[in-house]
Amino acid sequence: MGGVRARVGGKKRLFLYFAFGSYLSTSQNNLATMDPARESPIHTAVELQGAMLGRHDEELTAARHAVETLAAQLTDLSLQVHQFRTNPPVPSRSSEAPEPRINNPPCYAGEPTQCRSFITQCEVVFSLQPTTYSRERARVAYVISLLTGRAREWGTAAWEADVDFITRFDSFKEEMIRVFDRSAHGEEPSRILSSLRQGRGTVVDYSIEFCTLSTTCGWNEPALVARFLEGLNANVKDEVIARELPTRLDPLIELAIRIEKRFDLRRRTRGLDSASQSPMSAVSSSFPSNSEPEPMQLGGLRISAKERERRLINRLCMYCGAPNHYVSACPEEPGDLIGVPEEYHDLRAVFSRSRATSLPPHRPYDCGIDLLPGTTPPRGRLYSLSAPERDALEKYLSESLNAGTIVASSSPAGAGFFFVKKKDGSLGPCIDYRGLNDITIKNRYPLPLMSSAFELLQGAKVFTKLDLGQ
Repeated sequence: MGGVRARVGGKKRLFLYFAFGSYLSTSQNNLATMDPARESPIHTAVELQGAMLGRHDEELTAARHAVETLAAQLTDLSLQVHQFRTNPPVPSRSSEAPEPRINNPPCYAGEPTQCRSFITQCEVVFSLQPTTYSRERARVAYVISLLTGRAREWGTAAWEADVDFITRFDSFKEEMIRVFDRSAHGEEPSRILSSLRQGRGTVVDYSIEFCTLSTTCGWNEPALVARFLEGLNANVKDEVIARELPTRLDPLIELAIRIEKRFDLRRRTRGLDSASQSPMSAVSSSFPSNSEPEPMQLGGLRISAKERERRLINRLCMYCGAPNHYVSACPEEPGDLIGVPEEYHDLRAVFSRSRATSLPPHRPYDCGIDLLPGTTPPRGRLYSLSAPERDALEKYLSESLNAGTIVASSSPAGAGFFFVKKKDGSLGPCIDYRGLNDITIKNRYPLPLMSSAFELLQGAKVFTKLDLGQ
């Protein structure tokens, strides 16, 4: 038994309901006996439904074939990708630009500190010629061909034995570094860098070694700046600190190099100036011209340059001009020998108060006070003075102006002046030159060892102390 319900109208779809499976066969037998007017809608609906089912079946079949075709194409594409990864195709040299021709790096003989640099040079060749050395084994063979000495023996043995690391360059590189490399790496560069000094080398040499170690030590920028500055020589360091200190390493290195070049140029210029003077010109340069009297002469005397030269040639006394004696034994300059032991009477000129209160003459080797570039002398500071100190100051200025040791000046620069009480109760003048010393280029010389100085006193029994005055 079965039944069919159908509804067709407007935009509503046709709904069919099949029951008990055998409806079609039963309805076909009954259609012949039904009224043609009543069977027309049912028949039309059945035909439409059958046509729709047929089209759906065809579309499903076509979709199934398309999916199967797409799956086959994906499988073929996967196989091609796998083959391309395992065996990459070698590009045609005719279609690409020619690779640059470069020289081979120097051969490596197994030096412990040059292993990494040699491998890096080989990798540079591989990067510039990727087509020539596209195979891993070709790269290994190229490196082995540049080995000499004990390194060649090791590479030859590994190649003949066909060990595992021969097939890949990265594995060969790791094994070669493990066997030969003993360069500074890891914590060792930090230890070397912490004690690195410029020494007798130039700033350029010091900076190159410093930058080489700093690339592997892992220090930050402020630490590198502080360490580089600490390792500089004292003269260059003082000049750098006097200026605005850079916060980065590269500007600091450039500044130190410029300062050292300036020092070298200054030394060469002074050497040329001193070499250009003959002995006679050096002697005559210590004398002032005839138009002006010499302002600084032993004993405060003013003699002309011609008279001084005459006394030198004739070996006359430079103080009184008499023959047969020198200034040290001049009877005209007895000196103040009161309280001086007889053993020192032959040095009477040393105890002359007139000479002690005058300045020595100008000479070719006069020492200058060189200031740091870009600096100016300080203005100094004022110190409060008591009434006794003001009296001592007036006395000191009067005596120094009369002796010629100081002159009046209108310069804006100056230094503080104060007094310090001595052991005998008198006031000793002190001038505060600390501001000037801070901007002065230091002339440093090695001092004798204390042990060597005390060796000279071995066996001595009497020690004396002399107060030579100001």
